[in-house]
Amino acid sequence: VYAPEALARARLVVGLRSIGLSIEQVQGLLSAGGSDLRARLLGLLDQQLQEMSLQISVLQGRHDDLEARYRSLLDAPKDNTACVCAALLRTCD
Repeated sequence: VYAPEALARARLVVGLRSIGLSIEQVQGLLSAGGSDLRARLLGLLDQQLQEMSLQISVLQGRHDDLEARYRSLLDAPKDNTACVCAALLRTCD
């Protein structure tokens, strides 16, 4: 049997973890206490969104580069099956 405050805190921890916050971030949010929990959480979520947007941009760039290399190799003449120059986006020597 747990106190209602303990249950509420446990639910909050589970909820914060479910949205991707680390244990350290949850501890930081809860240890600071006070009524600005919402503002601090908004700050953390904003930071996560910015980091995720950067990761998506990097991955999109890598995807586009690999797709260009794939298409180039796919469209290259097939007379020399050992040549992979097209995947390196350069002409054969």
